[in-house]
Amino acid sequence: MLKIFQNSLEKFSLFFIILPLLIGVLHRGGISMQAHIVFAFFIGLCGLLNIYKIFKSKKNKFQIQDLFLILFIIFFLFSFFFSTTKNYGLLEVIGIIGGFIVYFLTKNIFDKKTQNNLINVTIYIATLSTLIGFWAYIAKPFERFAGSFQDFRESFSAYPNAYSDFLILISPFLIWKIFDNKNIKWKIFYSILAILNLTGFILAESQGAMIVLIGMMGLTFIYFIFTKFKIKKLSIIILIFLTAFALNFGFKSFHKYKFPEINLNNLNDNQVKNLEQNVSENERLDFWKGSIKMMQSNDYSYIFGYGPYSFKFVYPQYQQKLLALSDHPHNIFLKIAVENGIFAVAFFILFLVFILIPKLYFWLKVKFKKTDKIKLLIFLSLIGFLTHQLIDYNLNFTSNIILFWFLLGITSHNIDPVTFFSIQNSKFKIQNFIPIFYILYSIFLLSWSIHDGYYSYIFQNARAFDQANNIEMAKIYYNKSENIWLKRDLDLSYAQLLAKSKNEDDLKKSYKIFKNAIYNNFYNARTYNDLGKLIFNNKNLFQDEQYDLYFSTAIQRDPKNNLEYYYNELLILNDENFNNRYLTFIKIFLSDYLSQLRLNAHNTILTDNPKYAIMIADKILEKLKIDCRTTKNEFCDLRTNLIHTKMLEEEKIKIENVIPVKTGIQ
Repeated sequence: MLKIFQNSLEKFSLFFIILPLLIGVLHRGGISMQAHIVFAFFIGLCGLLNIYKIFKSKKNKFQIQDLFLILFIIFFLFSFFFSTTKNYGLLEVIGIIGGFIVYFLTKNIFDKKTQNNLINVTIYIATLSTLIGFWAYIAKPFERFAGSFQDFRESFSAYPNAYSDFLILISPFLIWKIFDNKNIKWKIFYSILAILNLTGFILAESQGAMIVLIGMMGLTFIYFIFTKFKIKKLSIIILIFLTAFALNFGFKSFHKYKFPEINLNNLNDNQVKNLEQNVSENERLDFWKGSIKMMQSNDYSYIFGYGPYSFKFVYPQYQQKLLALSDHPHNIFLKIAVENGIFAVAFFILFLVFILIPKLYFWLKVKFKKTDKIKLLIFLSLIGFLTHQLIDYNLNFTSNIILFWFLLGITSHNIDPVTFFSIQNSKFKIQNFIPIFYILYSIFLLSWSIHDGYYSYIFQNARAFDQANNIEMAKIYYNKSENIWLKRDLDLSYAQLLAKSKNEDDLKKSYKIFKNAIYNNFYNARTYNDLGKLIFNNKNLFQDEQYDLYFSTAIQRDPKNNLEYYYNELLILNDENFNNRYLTFIKIFLSDYLSQLRLNAHNTILTDNPKYAIMIADKILEKLKIDCRTTKNEFCDLRTNLIHTKMLEEEKIKIENVIPVKTGIQ
């Protein structure tokens, strides 16, 4: 009876890991809030389901790397509680806590059969993602391949780098399945899956991931030399690569033939580099420099950082180039240091070191003679993934979160404690320590997923009513959804709706919500801008407030990404400040933006910035009382070039279903 219960428990646990992985992969890779809710619910449920086994299992070992992981999570949580951007960051907390549960279950609870079953399903899920990507690539005008890591409703919302990282993480499973199977039919089957996924990987054109893959293959080849690998097996790898490159050529040729309007031949080299959310090497360097400056400018950032997901809101004040903004600094360690503090990143590094180095030390010591091949391949995969995270960051996708911590759990299991720094002396009784965190984390994940899953549904209804201009129903649902823990843009959406009202109580409530939003995130420039608009449009109601101060603060918080802030400031600019110095600044600013628009840098054509750039030029000419039909002026030329370039870029990318947004101070 007990055995039947244990087998059922294993099957349910496997299901509760596979389901969020599958949903995450199929839902834009798992970057959405919905995917995180599913992830939290099933991982939390899986954690609670295995509490009995945690207390009874004799395999449980608390090693020094687990201590560093616990300390890392503690400082991560401190950074969240002391965050400067309190309305964001909870999804990152969910990712870290869920990752801990996956790691702990894999390391201490899941047996080899469960791990192998999860490995098999993961390969099939990855192949499904790639096949969906093939369909999208030949049916829709996507220039970059991203498997299912994209929003199929939008042609310019794809995550090829995250997809590439996902394939890097599953690569050891495919290689192992090919060479570990003695059955020729299974060998052929997994070779075909490897060819399909490698073709998708190449089509994704992630340069960093490709370099990582080449490095992984080089290290694998060195291992082959050490172990006198049979040349026949090496020929299989070569055949897989040649077939994948041939398929890659075929898919690209067909895609260019079917969608000539987005053929790369129609774009210049700089435009190609800026397609599909690419970030240049120079921008990455600016992110890294800006991250260091951010840490130096705030004494408390050395301890707790600015808070999870704060980089997007704080970095604009240190931003060097127009539109060069990102959600993260494109480096996993800098991200943790900036957002969660120096202690958090130190403990995270120590956690990784005490997992990876002992393994490598042991293998080198025995000259790879006692090497578990799958663990070696997983080790190379983790090294490759972490190397890519030095120039990118894709652990905000639930699919990558699950796989990354799953691989760490496998690698951490049965680390030889004698081989490195006498780890055996650092063990504690797990019954006295780990289960407390484990149970609390599982309960939190489950509670959050149910609570915010319910209120997130209400919030989505509120936005739907808002977009349908059903104001009264939108107000009811916005009011209900205020109980959600993860606020994100809820406050802004609700306040913006109330700001349109003529009712004095609604306007006062809008003002109150804006003020509260500033308290929760005083780095968000959008809040200052919208609050300034509310006060400007209702001067009689808010007589003591200075709307110009809020407009200027919005520009100070974010001077290089949103042209609406400059337009609103221009509307209220007095004659004294509308001088030659200001005109020179605006001329340079618009010229700089024009050059970015010509490149469609960061898909700026999909934003309202082109519209506001033209409106700024119009307003300048109006204030100067210049008629471009009769008078030549630099702003006339700028306006003409902006209009022409906007039309040209819209024609190139064939924008569909763009919803117009009200402009300026309404």
